[in-house]
Amino acid sequence: AQPSRINSLNFSSFSKAYQTKLSSEKEYAIKNSGHPDYGQLPSRNAPCSDCFEDLSQRTADSRIFIKESAQGKTTYNQFAAGAINYLDGSNHWREINPDLRFIRQGKYMADRQPVPVEIDLNNHCTILHINGEKYVFNKGISLVHRAPNGVMTSLGAGDWSHFTAGDNGIKINEFYPGIDLVFQVREGTIESGFLIKNKLSFTDGVLLLGMEIISPEGSRISANNEAGFAADAHTSF
Repeated sequence: AQPSRINSLNFSSFSKAYQTKLSSEKEYAIKNSGHPDYGQLPSRNAPCSDCFEDLSQRTADSRIFIKESAQGKTTYNQFAAGAINYLDGSNHWREINPDLRFIRQGKYMADRQPVPVEIDLNNHCTILHINGEKYVFNKGISLVHRAPNGVMTSLGAGDWSHFTAGDNGIKINEFYPGIDLVFQVREGTIESGFLIKNKLSFTDGVLLLGMEIISPEGSRISANNEAGFAADAHTSF
């Protein structure tokens, strides 16, 4: 993990929903009051702060906002090149919001998006929820030193007890002495990395990241990178 990028992210607090003013006209209340986002503005890129959204007009890539004043109404039409909303299980168009939030002790989720992301500190893993099935990553994540002669030395199990959490993910401080573990959430994905703060005792070789991956039976996970790998339903590497 790059310190400059990590320092620019929020691992310490959770944003609150922005409560918006409501329309004075009953027609908007009738059309929108049953929507779960009623009374709130989107967390990202709302074109105004003193307006409300006509939620009945949402599509996958558009929104309509209305500002009322003594001079009349102003309408703001918002369009995006890609999806900014998704259909939930109740057929409501919801804002895609990849921010993490607290669920209960040890469990945090970025679940306001098509592919929910979970960080499970109780079971020491992260989870992608895809089409109702769980794909577990980072189970028992650790660092391993590989010497030039091929000898592998594990740094052992880390300490998960000291952490901070915020919109962009979780930072586990002193996972190893002088090393933090960082989980950064993004839309439908999670990135794991180690932040090495002090010089290590190793003078040669390389550090490798080890973890266990658990996916639904019959599935395979592949990655396109220089090394490349293909993981069966239950794989450690």
